[in-house]
Amino acid sequence: PTEVADVLYTVLLKNSKGEFPSDESFQSMMEYAFGNIHLIRQMPEKQRITCLWHLVELGGIPLMIHTLQPGEKAFSMGMTLMGIMFRDENLLSHKMGRLVLKNPKFLPAIARGLSPGVDEMMPFLVAQVLHNILRSAATTQIKEVAQHENVVKMLKDMTEKSMVEAAKADWRLVFVTIDILMLMEVANAHAELGAENVMDLFVTAFDKPDFVSMMREHDTLLQRVMGFFLLWLIRTRHNKDEADVACRKAIYSKLDTIKTCVSADELAPVDESKQSHGQRTAASLGNLYRSLEGLSQGNESTALAIHLTLKSRVRNWDQVEKEAEGKVRSPDFKKQFEQQKLKVKQAGQADEPEEAPQRVVISDDESDDETGDEASQEQVPADSQATQATPEAPVSQEDLPVVPEAVIAEVTKLKNEGNTFFRASMYDDAIELYTAALELYQPHLELETVKLEAAKLLGNRAESHLRLRAYDKTVEDATMALEHDPKFIKALYRRAKAHQALGKVEAGIADMQAFLEVDPVNKSALALMTELKSV
Repeated sequence: PTEVADVLYTVLLKNSKGEFPSDESFQSMMEYAFGNIHLIRQMPEKQRITCLWHLVELGGIPLMIHTLQPGEKAFSMGMTLMGIMFRDENLLSHKMGRLVLKNPKFLPAIARGLSPGVDEMMPFLVAQVLHNILRSAATTQIKEVAQHENVVKMLKDMTEKSMVEAAKADWRLVFVTIDILMLMEVANAHAELGAENVMDLFVTAFDKPDFVSMMREHDTLLQRVMGFFLLWLIRTRHNKDEADVACRKAIYSKLDTIKTCVSADELAPVDESKQSHGQRTAASLGNLYRSLEGLSQGNESTALAIHLTLKSRVRNWDQVEKEAEGKVRSPDFKKQFEQQKLKVKQAGQADEPEEAPQRVVISDDESDDETGDEASQEQVPADSQATQATPEAPVSQEDLPVVPEAVIAEVTKLKNEGNTFFRASMYDDAIELYTAALELYQPHLELETVKLEAAKLLGNRAESHLRLRAYDKTVEDATMALEHDPKFIKALYRRAKAHQALGKVEAGIADMQAFLEVDPVNKSALALMTELKSV
């Protein structure tokens, strides 16, 4: 495997330096290179991974990125290699993708490749390279791509052109651009998608007969469009903005057309009591249609579960990597696979870890017998109920008798949904829901009971910001929580952790001193105080 990688690296290097004296010599070398690429395809998985990682270690990524330049003769070689590298959605693909996305020349090359040019196929081929990488990318990486120059606009324009010319377009290329846009929605690149009115593009897609026919023939294409609708509807369902209200009505007006694209078997009534959890939450066409139909009637029960399934497409790679620690260690993947006999497809999860990774337990019950033994000590104290990293219990109507019942019910629902997203490590989404709940409480903050519940919501949002390493926002939310409830010492701990990360040691020590006045024997708090004083 390493010899094959050496050959490919040599060809890529010579190409980048323009060392081929003639077209004949270049063509001969390309044939030799593709012969070796064919060998990679035939290799057992372990050998293929060894070969590809050796190519990465040699410095092959910058050379492959070089081939993505418009007009580059070795483009097909670079694209084929990247297709093999990112064939599987696993931790290895994520690590290699991270290296690609960090290269300062990659996104400019992608932006140039997506631009319309003489070769009409070039933008779609470049989009395919980008799609392969983003399938295994993290949320922040996908958002960075969405924020780069006019990437979203170019993807939208390509998709719109394909929809108009659906009768002669290749559905697989249309799928690639639509799926990238959906991944950006999953990764919360809302501002970038909204700026280009991407949702309007999908709504009007059902007014194009040829594209509707294409979706009827290809379920995966229809699934992405319906999935995009569901993600957007759940995200904006509490918005009262006139444009959002009009867009929701426009989506619901397309349900009859959507229904004609879904098979009768998918639409057949189901007995949920006889379905497994996987069947109920699968993003199948039938479940997606029932979710959209339910939302149009004000019923969110089915939609929320399917929404979580769609959101889970972008994995929490930090957590995956943490769980795989000790088994997958960059950059020496070859040695790691030899020693641990780890299958890449399982992303470090094939064998049981020697030590189980710490898990964050999120409970809706803060009863006195709850222990924090399984809580994440890295983020929040684990030995005290007062400091556990757990979104607080749902709001009780008995606690807030003077607040309108409709407000209490909506806050409870938003908070529970936020806790669900927190459990799934989808902190951006949790923040949105906690924020929506806080906005409903805003007119009632003169009530002491509302202040106490708002403090808990702010504490939850502060913890979510802490997990996202948004330390300034953590400090801001924790401070507001303490203003509402000075006895809420969880907020002191979270603010101290944020101060520590920001290098504000004295502020962190002051927070922990206040914390320890209330709970002087808390082990995690004492440990954090020791860390702060040792700086």
